[in-house]
Amino acid sequence: TTEDFPKGQPLSPYAVSKLAGEQLVDVAQSLHPECSYHTVRPFTVYGPRGRADMAPLRFIHAALNDETVQLYGGGRGYRDFTHVRDVVRVVV
Repeated sequence: TTEDFPKGQPLSPYAVSKLAGEQLVDVAQSLHPECSYHTVRPFTVYGPRGRADMAPLRFIHAALNDETVQLYGGGRGYRDFTHVRDVVRVVV
């Protein structure tokens, strides 16, 4: 989905939450134009205390326990991951 995709029709729970956040910032900006607003929506963050259902921890667990991992889409897909330290460095 590109940035110019119509905002009024989110197609997933993630998209609904993103739109809601953008609308909250729009309202805050209109009520307090003297303030500056920025949003941060990190994605696929991994690291200590990470979600057990995300690929990095699943792959590590499988490797340590000599288990297989199911790859979806024939294993042709790819995804970027961001380490939690990098997210903290950017936000703070």
